[in-house]
Amino acid sequence: MKFLYIAPEFPANYKNFLISLKNEGIDVYAIGEADFFSMPEDLQTSIKWYEKANLSDFQEVNRALDHIGPIDIVESHDEHWLRLESMINSRFNLSGIKTDFIDTWKKKSVMKKIFKQNNFMVAKGELVQNTNQAITFCDSIGYPVILKPNEGVGAQGVYKVYNENELQKVLTSINTEYLIEEFIDAPIVTYDGLVDYDGNILFDNSLIYSDGIYEFVQGDDPSFYLTRNIDSTLRRAGKKIVSTFLIRRKFFHFEFFKTKDGYIPLEVNCRPPGGPILDMINFSLDDDVYRLYAQMIAGKTGLEINNIKYFCGFVGRRDRHYSIDHDEIISKYSDNIVAFGENPPIFSGAMGRYIYIFKSINEARINEMITTMLQKNYT
Repeated sequence: MKFLYIAPEFPANYKNFLISLKNEGIDVYAIGEADFFSMPEDLQTSIKWYEKANLSDFQEVNRALDHIGPIDIVESHDEHWLRLESMINSRFNLSGIKTDFIDTWKKKSVMKKIFKQNNFMVAKGELVQNTNQAITFCDSIGYPVILKPNEGVGAQGVYKVYNENELQKVLTSINTEYLIEEFIDAPIVTYDGLVDYDGNILFDNSLIYSDGIYEFVQGDDPSFYLTRNIDSTLRRAGKKIVSTFLIRRKFFHFEFFKTKDGYIPLEVNCRPPGGPILDMINFSLDDDVYRLYAQMIAGKTGLEINNIKYFCGFVGRRDRHYSIDHDEIISKYSDNIVAFGENPPIFSGAMGRYIYIFKSINEARINEMITTMLQKNYT
């Protein structure tokens, strides 16, 4: 099998996909913008052939692909390159997402339409057409409102707007397609996992956030954890989305508002959850989802993982005064902490500068650790 991976250098932990693919006997080719010799040695040795190209220039990508020759599968685990993946699939008529379907995975307005057609509750929302239309719509649903790019990743470019004056200022500053949505004050949970070639879910997990990603980007201390107990209603909703959006041979990451009336989906992400969450999933399952993915690609069967062994928590701390310092954290929770360190700068804005990952079979223990690590010292 000739497997093409897009942008293998980012994020750093995704090199484990390529290492695992090679270990399964798969020939891994790659295309990206990084210099090959700047990559870690174990990543270099996992790639049979690499082409450097401007991934935003499809003509340049095509020239690089001509050097590589025929391929069987193309993959990007980075949301940013999913549209490029669809273009390559369409050019070579490969299995996978094509250009005629990619908007269902990328545009929030299209997702919302499909959610409504399939009887999901959704947040009220409209695309911004012009200033007068936006003002009228916001008046109809009430402030605050959320403005977010119709196609985008995470909380990048998202605004929370409290009145008409703020709305008009935001509208003068944006130059791409935006969606306005009602603000829903409810906890956010996720349904995440991996599906095989036939759409069977090989494992699933659920994240419980202390706040939303928007609040993290605005400066809140990020914390969340993987639960051992996935609500059956959430699981049914997640499985329905996998089926509705024809997700195959992919990781998925769905976010929901958890309200008293049920789960309201925010958007569909056909890629792994970001940052260190894949590694947290490994800790929670006591398994290796990088290897699981490679085995699935290689066509192996009987891969389902049905037993989540641990709650796994995450705390990101910023340059603030906390009641407990690093040494005290390590001493107090040495039996639970599985990883800690300084976050790469690209993730620190949303996820904090210093991160701690920890696990326990006890949910109360996870919540205690989150509370203790983030307690402030104001004296």
